[in-house]
Amino acid sequence: MQGKFQKGVQYNMKIIIRGDIRTGKSTLFNRLQGGPFKEEYVTTPQIEVANIQWKYNQANDIIKVEIWDVVDKGINPTPINRRPNLSDGTGLKIDNKQGPVTPTSPTRLTTELSPDQIALDAATINVYRNTHGVILMFDITKSWTFDYAIKELKVIPENMSILLLGNFGDLSSQRSITRSQIYQSIADCNRLRVTEYPPANMIRYVETSMLTGFGLEYIYKYLGIPFLQLQKDILRQQLELKTKELVTLLDTLDDSEHISASARKQHSITNDIRDPKLEVEQEQDRLELEKSALKDLWDKESRAISQQESGESGEKYH
Repeated sequence: MQGKFQKGVQYNMKIIIRGDIRTGKSTLFNRLQGGPFKEEYVTTPQIEVANIQWKYNQANDIIKVEIWDVVDKGINPTPINRRPNLSDGTGLKIDNKQGPVTPTSPTRLTTELSPDQIALDAATINVYRNTHGVILMFDITKSWTFDYAIKELKVIPENMSILLLGNFGDLSSQRSITRSQIYQSIADCNRLRVTEYPPANMIRYVETSMLTGFGLEYIYKYLGIPFLQLQKDILRQQLELKTKELVTLLDTLDDSEHISASARKQHSITNDIRDPKLEVEQEQDRLELEKSALKDLWDKESRAISQQESGESGEKYH
């Protein structure tokens, strides 16, 4: 894979994994790298980063997907003389350990921490910066992990695509959160997220099991959503740049001393070039129509879920 990257990366995509403690974030992080399921739980001290091999369909594009395993509050296991190295995939990760870590001497630790001693976590780093997609996990058998996920959904930037994972699907007989609760919460959040990128930033949901590998294929396919959005944004920027270059070139040619005044009048090609500002306005009008249609769709879905809940009260899904 490293040899392939050396040929030149065409796209750099960043995906972060978030969730409450013990929801399977680190297990998914390892599974996405091709590793096996590990039964033993190991606390993640700080953010970890890895590059995974990924292709969109049969495209020949070289796509570097950077996966971040994020914890909220980090602990610092790294020696003072060794800073985390983000390039080798061993550095960046944040703690999922339950409860705060109490140092022996809090005051001295706080005042004497050097940059080398600061744990990399969501409290010290804006993990959403330059992020293209978010995988948000919860445990279907623990309601508080779902509460965490819903709270976090509301602070994720609206231009990012989100995949919500209900993990521990192999324990579905013990689930404490019904699908109706999940879909209703997603519908409420999606109604608020209908903004600039209606199709791409809608929250999607799937249930998974890191033990059996169920849902991993869906996650792999989901990466196509942030990738296509990234590709679309790059192409839009390139189109705008080339349009401006074309206009500039035409103006330069028409102002040339080799062109007569009469010929200059006839060379009205520049006027036929589409105005980028007008295209933006037309795109905004189109998006407004899409937003209106999506809001109607979510309202309809919300009403349908509410009607179903009366007959599903207390029901557990298997």
